[in-house]
Amino acid sequence: MSWRVFLHGKAEKDLIAVQTWYDRNRPQLGDEFLDEIAIAIRQLETAPERERLYFLNFRRMLMRRFPYKLSIRSSMTA
Repeated sequence: MSWRVFLHGKAEKDLIAVQTWYDRNRPQLGDEFLDEIAIAIRQLETAPERERLYFLNFRRMLMRRFPYKLSIRSSMTA
């Protein structure tokens, strides 16, 4: 089973803010952060069941290198 992952508008804004913060502290670190987010999203799309359910229909993936987690909610669409 595979999923399509959509980012909530607030999540997109948060990611840009975090990228900017990392880039201010070390050039290119923000891009590395976004690269890791992209890898995590691809993993969630191809194998969402790898991540445990933690609340109702929510799953959470902890980032390896950065102190962040992705939370995803599954929903059925026709």
